[in-house]
Amino acid sequence: MQRTEITRRSLLAGAVLFLAGCTGRDDSNGAENSDAGDDNAGTDEVPTESEVDDETHLDQYESYLRDEQIPVNDLQVDEDERIVSIEYESQHTHEEELAAEMGVVAGGYMQRLEEHWEMDRLAATIYDDEKPIATWQMETEWFEEMEADERTPEELSVSMIGTLELLSD
Repeated sequence: MQRTEITRRSLLAGAVLFLAGCTGRDDSNGAENSDAGDDNAGTDEVPTESEVDDETHLDQYESYLRDEQIPVNDLQVDEDERIVSIEYESQHTHEEELAAEMGVVAGGYMQRLEEHWEMDRLAATIYDDEKPIATWQMETEWFEEMEADERTPEELSVSMIGTLELLSD
């Protein structure tokens, strides 16, 4: 797959667009969108925080990613460090699409955090044809700050894109 040159600006544009939508915030004023992302709507049984273990969160996260057409090579938790590590195949060649894909991966992680998954960080490696091409991270603290209205979705995206490292051939 032939890739265009990746710039942080175009990645940021795609990630901001996706993250603003997946966080359930209205872009114009940061207000919560009451219709967004209620995974438990219409269900009678909602597991309590203590009933959901890391394996269940991993399974639900992977299911979300599969539904979003993100091919996962590896997904695991470092229980000592409280880090979720994911390796996934990119399906895109354009910068904005890669950024939106990063937003999908981060958005799924944020959904799990909303369900009380007690992790400190998401560490991602992007693959192209089974070759690692980039790494990036998302700190749980950034999500918590966004939830407390101390950080905007755009600022979260900037922080996330700031961790992006392109791997050389």
